[in-house]
Amino acid sequence: MACEALVRTYSHQGAIDGVSVRIPALVGIEASHGVLKDIIRKSQLDSNTLELIGTDPGSIRPFVTVNEAAEILYNLATDFEYGNCLVIGPKDSISVREIAEIVLRQLNIKKQIKFCLPSWLGDIQEMYIDPCIKTKLTSEEAILKVLKEYKELKEKK
Repeated sequence: MACEALVRTYSHQGAIDGVSVRIPALVGIEASHGVLKDIIRKSQLDSNTLELIGTDPGSIRPFVTVNEAAEILYNLATDFEYGNCLVIGPKDSISVREIAEIVLRQLNIKKQIKFCLPSWLGDIQEMYIDPCIKTKLTSEEAILKVLKEYKELKEKK
């Protein structure tokens, strides 16, 4: 928030042309890490159980595809008021358990979901936002879109 205040202050004084943008958790086919990537990877392991870190139902947060966030940022580059803080995201949030259930269902994998170990201390258990710029996709639709791309990529190989 300090960075947002700094951008706002300098923008209003005319020293810079800037805007702060808050984007929730991103998901994309090219992601190198993240909850969706982790669940997909763990779902492929030779085990009857999908083990997830944290306590059931896991953290709850909004998700946006990388492509949709990039599109919104591109459009903002030409049409925004300097000094503003904009929040981008869907109106909903989704839990880690719900994501795991979607992954297992979409990849046609039969596993039991088990939560183990406490969440790491810096984890935000629940995050709900009131976006001023709403995404076209809900959190669930964003997860489903990336999973569809994942399945298509996997079929090509």
